[in-house]
Amino acid sequence: AGERLADLCRAAAVEPAFATAADHETVVKLRVVSHNQQLVRLDFEKSPPAALGEAVARLARQRLADCAVVVISDYAKGALGEVRTLIADARRAGKQVIVDPKGRDFARYAGASLLTPNLLEFETVVGTCTDLAELVTRAEALCRRHDFEGLLVTRGEAGMSLVRPGHAPLHLEAQSRDVFDVPRS
Repeated sequence: AGERLADLCRAAAVEPAFATAADHETVVKLRVVSHNQQLVRLDFEKSPPAALGEAVARLARQRLADCAVVVISDYAKGALGEVRTLIADARRAGKQVIVDPKGRDFARYAGASLLTPNLLEFETVVGTCTDLAELVTRAEALCRRHDFEGLLVTRGEAGMSLVRPGHAPLHLEAQSRDVFDVPRS
């Protein structure tokens, strides 16, 4: 699976740079589709060894000079054990850092440019918001507490809200579309 992923990256003109561990297999997510409708997704994975998380952090630091933006998608699987250090290193290097967070501890992403939690993830951290005004107030407070430049809270069918302290909030409505998985050849 890892070799296939590397081949797909190269075919899309993306240079793969993977941290690997001899005893750890690449995660595989298998989607079962019938008549253009996803029925189920099967995930084949196990928690990575701590050494793999350290290797990811080392590799990311080595590649900082090659990028303009660092995107961190945290799946809470253990591969981002050094995420605070990585964010601090990227910010010192003048890079924007966008984080798709997981869990209740947004402090671990302190200093990131932008966090992109969904509404459930956001409310798990700040509590239930009864309206958009409360969402904005709590988002601004969270930004100030953890030195985020902004939060983009995705709200499902209700759209999304971009909140940046010192700026007017931006609320965008969702535009509904039918989406189908692309058949694989």
